[in-house]
Amino acid sequence: MRKGAFLSLLFLSCATHEVFLGTSVRSPILMTDVVDREYTVVKHFRRTTTASWLFAGTFTLSRPEMDRILSEELRKAHGDAIINLRITSRVEPMDGCISGGLELGLNYLFPPYSLGSLLGYERKTIILEGDIVRWK
Repeated sequence: MRKGAFLSLLFLSCATHEVFLGTSVRSPILMTDVVDREYTVVKHFRRTTTASWLFAGTFTLSRPEMDRILSEELRKAHGDAIINLRITSRVEPMDGCISGGLELGLNYLFPPYSLGSLLGYERKTIILEGDIVRWK
C-alpha cells in the first residue's frame, strides 16, 4: 500500500510544462546576439502572459501562445529576426494569491474532502523579452 501511494505521488510530481514550441514563427529566433550577419536593433520588447495547470502540473488549463506573441512583435516592428530572447517563468504575488485563494476557498466550501488541495491549481507568469532586428 505504501509503495503504491509513493509511486502515485512520484507520478504527480513529474509533470512536463511545454510552453514554447516556436514552430509557427517564420523568422529566426535566437537566444543570443551571436549571428553571422550585420544587423540593426529596431525595438526591444517585453511581453507578459500567464500559464496555469491542475493536478500538480499534469493537466494544462492555459498555455501562453508564445508563437503568436513573437510573430506580433516581429510584424509590428517590421523586423527580420529576434535576438537575445529571454523566457522567464516565475510565480508573482498575484499568481500565489489566485492559487492560494482558490485552494482555501474550495477547502472551506468542501471541508471534509480538501478539494482545493486535491486540484493542485498552479499559475505562473511568463515573461518574454528580446530585441527585434533588421538585417543590413
